[in-house]
Amino acid sequence: MQDDDDALALSFVAKRIEPKDTADVADNAETLAASREAAQEACARLKCSPKDVLGVGASSVVVGVQLGRANAEQSLAAKFLVSGAATSTRCHEAQMLLAAESPHILRCHGLFEAELDQSPKMRGTFRVIMVSHKKKAKVESMNKFAFLLTDRCDCSLYSLAQATSFKESEASFAIHSALRGLEHLHALGMVHRDVKDANIMVQDAGRRVVLADFDLAAYLPKGAETTKWTCGTPGFLAPEVYSKAEAGAKADIFSLGVVLYYLLTQSHAFLRDSPLETEIATKSSRLPVDADLLRVFRSEDACSLVFWLLEPLVENRASASEALESEWFFFQDSGGLSRLLKQKLPRNSLLQRSDPDSSTCESSSMAVSKRASLPVPGAKHKKVKKAFLDPPASPEPRSSFGMFKSLSSSARRAISTASSALTALVGNNKAKQARVHQDPDFDAIFVP
Repeated sequence: MQDDDDALALSFVAKRIEPKDTADVADNAETLAASREAAQEACARLKCSPKDVLGVGASSVVVGVQLGRANAEQSLAAKFLVSGAATSTRCHEAQMLLAAESPHILRCHGLFEAELDQSPKMRGTFRVIMVSHKKKAKVESMNKFAFLLTDRCDCSLYSLAQATSFKESEASFAIHSALRGLEHLHALGMVHRDVKDANIMVQDAGRRVVLADFDLAAYLPKGAETTKWTCGTPGFLAPEVYSKAEAGAKADIFSLGVVLYYLLTQSHAFLRDSPLETEIATKSSRLPVDADLLRVFRSEDACSLVFWLLEPLVENRASASEALESEWFFFQDSGGLSRLLKQKLPRNSLLQRSDPDSSTCESSSMAVSKRASLPVPGAKHKKVKKAFLDPPASPEPRSSFGMFKSLSSSARRAISTASSALTALVGNNKAKQARVHQDPDFDAIFVP
């Protein structure tokens, strides 16, 4: 990745950190040993550049890296921590990812650390990365940094859904892959506890979808079906999390149902202007597009599945294995999400961004991550995303845009969803993808 045009590109040596008690969380000792051996061999020397930032989180920055080998280079991703205090959290994430290895889980190559003083421009490069993305880490006072090394991803499902719209066959592919990941995870006695579109990643030019971000993942107590659940993201939390602060595997399924609902309707199921309104909407199953309206422009199989996943009563909600039996998955797109990734999108449309003040953590009280890309109370960013069909050959909004803005948020979402769906039913192959109209002062490409 080093070139003459990028003066800050650098090559550095990283040392692998052995996660403590990893053997206690792994069921397959041979698989774990192979992962350790591969990571130890692979990560002697890495190359990175501040120009190749893939994502920005509350406590980390994800940068593309090249793994130097004798005959070839391999493109990976390094999740750099912005504070030493978060090392234990990342160590836990490495443990869980290594233990949950699967084709439907983001592959982890291990946890590493590198000395900042091993190269004259090392500290300067990471200072540029932190300053460019408004991180408060004091690089000058750091002696070394830790990072999680994983396979490289093209984008998150969240950023892709913000940039374009999904056909049912494409949504089916993405949800089927995520369900396979959750089925594997739950079979190991693990729960993710933060399933959302931002934590579902797209790889291999859209041909693979995997679960990622396991920093909140946990094991269910032996012999128990639920565990303490005081973490997550507003709008994706299951009703039992709000009511009991305790939940099990089916709370992950509910969260995935929220993701599916968004892919089908282009509107968020439960996220409202305040945490209280979000909690009330979740507990009462108050949806912006109800079941009767959704069935007008979406297939019966898709509607049956999404409302099964969003069932408020845990005992009536589908498990991952039960949901995978849905006939809707017979209509997956054979190309996966490759069509969406091939579209001409803005250069930075797939870059994951995060508010430096947002966080996702666990505490004694309910702690949830902010999702500033969606409405927040009392701010000028209170405008809701509006989706329109593109004009025939002009990037300008339609003249009815002003009148549309005067409608209530629920009406706007319903009209936008119905408009897109009805166009698809007509079968007009020349119909263009929905355009996201947003406040120019508001960055909607944002991942907590």
